[in-house]
Amino acid sequence: MTRAAAIQVQAHVLNALLVREARIGFGGTWWGYLWVVLQPAVVLTALVLIFNLLGRHAPFGPSLALFFGTGVLMVEFYSRMSASLTGALTANAHLAPFAVVKPMDSVMARWLLVSTVHGVIAIAFFSGAIWLSGAAPPADLAQMVAAYGILAAFCLFAGLWHALIFSAWRGWRFVERMLARPVFFISGVFYIPSLLPEVLRNILWFNPLLHLVEMMRSGLYGNYHSTMISLQYLGLLTLGLGATGLLVERISRGKRGR
Repeated sequence: MTRAAAIQVQAHVLNALLVREARIGFGGTWWGYLWVVLQPAVVLTALVLIFNLLGRHAPFGPSLALFFGTGVLMVEFYSRMSASLTGALTANAHLAPFAVVKPMDSVMARWLLVSTVHGVIAIAFFSGAIWLSGAAPPADLAQMVAAYGILAAFCLFAGLWHALIFSAWRGWRFVERMLARPVFFISGVFYIPSLLPEVLRNILWFNPLLHLVEMMRSGLYGNYHSTMISLQYLGLLTLGLGATGLLVERISRGKRGR
């Protein structure tokens, strides 16, 4: 088989898996797709209502929804991706006898699906929120897109590690859910991380989602200056997870097949 033919076959496999994952993940109905879109909206609405009832203003900028949105959408994306990829290597184990279906195909199909859906959600939210609130357009749209792209890459390789651990120990699903709960509170969703005491900043600095939330906000607001963004840290962490994850996946492929 030529290289071009092999690429075409893998593209067909990926497309078939993508359609299959969409039907399974969203229940095969428009209600399923609608609920995925509404989940972040429900969280954002609840946060805005609570802060309004308490008489609180947005920590930065004129709109509570926009400020919270930069955090909620990023954290929801990570949480959804983590939950989706955890079972990616085991969910399609029955397809292993088919030589054209590689273990990573399932991971990539789920990653593409979640990334696309949440990308559409982010575009719809920011467009609508800016229009309704009369806020200024993003100061640096390219930086916002870059933040989303880096998050997607990080989620892919972090999710691969979740999948590898889960394939060896089914109890990891419970651990993954427990680890996901505090992420909402330690990623700067409700507050400006740069204003925290130094001891807290030094601890939270190791949370990559915090860097990405701050990067998204810096792109949205022209005068938002954060001390909690390190592209070097994000790059090294993502590359490290990717290199080790792909290596372990290749080494353990035979063991998972038995």
